[in-house]
Amino acid sequence: MVNKFYYRKGGGEVYLFDLISALQEHGHEVIPFAMRHEQNLASDYASFFVDTVDYNQPDSWYVNLCKASRILYSRQAKIRITALLDQARPDLVHLFNVYHQISPSVLPVLKRQKLPVIMTLHDLKLLCPNYKMRTQGTVCERCKPRRFYQAVVHRCIKDSVLASIVCAAELYLHRYTGVYETNVDTFITTSRFYQQKMIEWGIPEKQLVCIPNFVHANRYAPVYGGDDYFLYFGRLSEEKGLFTLLKAMRRLQQGTLYIVGDGPLYEPLRQTIAEYRLKNVHLTGPKWNEELVSLISRARFTVLPSEWYENCPIALMESYAYGKPVLGANIGGIPEMIQHGETGLLFESYNVEDLAEKIRYLLTHDSVAAQMGRHARSKVEREYHPERHYAALAQVYREVLGKRTAIQGPETVPVKGRYR
Repeated sequence: MVNKFYYRKGGGEVYLFDLISALQEHGHEVIPFAMRHEQNLASDYASFFVDTVDYNQPDSWYVNLCKASRILYSRQAKIRITALLDQARPDLVHLFNVYHQISPSVLPVLKRQKLPVIMTLHDLKLLCPNYKMRTQGTVCERCKPRRFYQAVVHRCIKDSVLASIVCAAELYLHRYTGVYETNVDTFITTSRFYQQKMIEWGIPEKQLVCIPNFVHANRYAPVYGGDDYFLYFGRLSEEKGLFTLLKAMRRLQQGTLYIVGDGPLYEPLRQTIAEYRLKNVHLTGPKWNEELVSLISRARFTVLPSEWYENCPIALMESYAYGKPVLGANIGGIPEMIQHGETGLLFESYNVEDLAEKIRYLLTHDSVAAQMGRHARSKVEREYHPERHYAALAQVYREVLGKRTAIQGPETVPVKGRYR
């Protein structure tokens, strides 16, 4: 398993560690390759991990130049994964977020060792220099097809010309050399929307398969219905549509909103709440364990007002597991997950009036919201079950192992009895 972070940094890592546990429960041996970090989980293979690099930390021009070159190609990652493969001798390799700190320099190594390679795509980095297809406050596809210089024109990375040049050069290099498409056997997307975007932008359809994320619903006690409030929980960042949500709250006389989480927008949100004099909005900061469970369980519903191409939000599945309907923006992969009027409601992304109207409806129709919550719980149990996810992933593993066996001959592929 190759992912640059080996601690629970975000939704991608939540999925990664849940997947590792699921694979181990089914008898697989899982070997990590990542970046060193003080928050990392313990691993017998940590000595092979690449050195820490923080692209948010200002440094001298020379250090910044070295960090920029690592985005394009990391010689250290190549050397260390070679050493790890020589010792561990895995049957296949599953990649996740390898951009920048690890880089695709590891891919030709895997190819030379004739290892099957899977890659799960949690974002749009293969297509977009800033991975979100969003700039200057709105969804953007100016770089299609392969016009990555647009990222420099619009300063899409940290509003910096230099950072944008580096990330545009990264995509030009990686797309024109075909380093991902040539060395990865199968790409997994977690939404049909992302699968279609990959196809539209030139990733071969035959290399793509869609397998949604999963959640252990049996770990969540559902509560149908709730108090006169609703909840946003997750990262506080500009693509999440939180300022649109605050504007909608200015139009409401009833109900209360709790915004739970942390991120770069915490202080701007606090200031905007004060400026709008929103007595019905509480910015709580991050909450964990029993506090978060209590807030979600007692809520009428949760809201996901995204203004970018969401993939397969784990927060949405967790809401369903708690028996809560979700009011979600009609954008990206969200409409695939919300059955409008059954498991929640959809509203037009960026549309303040539409959002306010749907909030008002759910706050004034408690029994309807409770019934939606029951449907939501049934959906998560049925469609996002861990065993269903494992079965689909195991099938992909079998297929790529079979392809490599057919190409190389059965004697070249180790059979350890772990794959089912």
